[in-house]
Amino acid sequence: MGDVIAQGAMPYIKIFDMLGATALVGAKRLADVGATVRLYDKMELGKIGPLAIVGASDESLVQAMAFLDAATARRPVRLFSTNEDACAWLRTAPACRD
Repeated sequence: MGDVIAQGAMPYIKIFDMLGATALVGAKRLADVGATVRLYDKMELGKIGPLAIVGASDESLVQAMAFLDAATARRPVRLFSTNEDACAWLRTAPACRD
């Protein structure tokens, strides 16, 4: 997340592909990443673009929910089971907030 912020990529659309996630990427770690997003938003450091999260297993859904619970930033976000569906939504997703 630090690299995304440092590169100025927060306003851009993003896909968080969790299809290959392992137990090494636990819900706690994703909640920590989500907290960074929430802080970025709370400090009004810039725009935040739409986010599509892709995951197919129950484990990836739990991980995605941990991230979303912590990353309460104001931006469009949706969960998908395929990258194709995520990409289709991102092509029509609302623009990032001001």
